[in-house]
Parts: sequence; C-alpha cells; structure tokens
Amino acid sequence: MKNLFLVGSFNNWETLQQYRFKVLAGNPATLLADLPVGTHEFQIATNTDVSNERLGADGSETDIALNQLIFLTEGGANLSLRLDQSGIYFFSLDQSQDHLILRIQAKFTRSLQDETDSLSLGLDHFLKMKLPVTFEVGRASLKIEDALSLGQGSVVDLDRMVGDALNVYVGGKLVALGEVVMVNEQFAVRILEILPSEGYLFG
Repeated sequence: MKNLFLVGSFNNWETLQQYRFKVLAGNPATLLADLPVGTHEFQIATNTDVSNERLGADGSETDIALNQLIFLTEGGANLSLRLDQSGIYFFSLDQSQDHLILRIQAKFTRSLQDETDSLSLGLDHFLKMKLPVTFEVGRASLKIEDALSLGQGSVVDLDRMVGDALNVYVGGKLVALGEVVMVNEQFAVRILEILPSEGYLFG
C-alpha cells in the first residue's frame, strides 16, 4: 500500500497530504499528526476516495488507548481515541504481519494552560528563548581504526590553516565567520562576516 491517509473527525474525513503516512519498503508506515484535545473518530484510508477502501477496527472494540496494539481490517468500524492533551502524536502502521497493526504514541503534548500561556506571551516570549551557539575551528574525517587508536597526546589534522576564519553556528545552522580573540584572559570570538540569511536559520 503506497497511499495511506489518516482520516477522521479532526480533518473532516478528508485525505490531506499533512495526514499522509510515510511508507518505506520493509518498514512500518509512519505519521506525525498534531491533534487537539477531545475524542476523535478515525480510520486509515488506502485510497483518496475515502468512501471506499478504508481500514478500521478488527472486532467490536473501537475505543482505543495510546500504546495499544490495534488490529485493522478493511471495512472495519471507526476507531475512537480520547486525548486529554493536545500535541504531536506518532502513528505507526505495521504491514509485515498477517494483520495490519496500528499503534499510537505521544511524542509531544501540551496542556491547555501551556497553549494559553504561549498565546498571551506573544513574540517577546520567543525573542527571549535561548539558542545554542557553536564555534567550529575545523573538521577532520578519520577511519574507524584511526579514531580507535587516538590517545592522550594524539594530534588530529584539521581542514583549516592557522589564521583561517572559524564557523559560527546558531541553533545548529551556519550563520557567520569569526576569529578567536582574547578578552580579559578568556577566549572569545570576533564576528568577521554575517552569511546570507536565505535558509540558514529558519529554513
């Protein structure tokens, strides 16, 4: 099955791309879905025409819980899932067994108070968030046997010359070039060049 969609009361039973499972040969089909608080009825659509070829509950038990293994069958009843917290939920559909097995896990949840606080804080909240800043003086590629032989006093050649600018990363993205300086007997970095912004920070 190449086309698998999560369809339910939360998306008006439509086969939307954001609810399409990622399908890789030999692996379970997976989906991350942002779902609100409440009780949701859903099925798995195997065709863009959701009126046909849908997978539902294999049996009379339609009320399910997180981390439960759910056996699916074509033409089965709607599944019902109650969520006490909104958030990102991980759907895994295993097609390697005799039965199609669905499992749902919480990846990131947020309370209603968290959502209210985020809305009330506005942009100032995000401007005050901290991002990791990393300064890279160079890189090297080593064979595994060479890496295992490293010990105290070993010297590893980097891909930079002495005096070359170092890379400055913010949030894991390359944003600038700089040089090492001393400030009050401590190492610091002077920014030499800010790199073009296209995609380096939020892309």
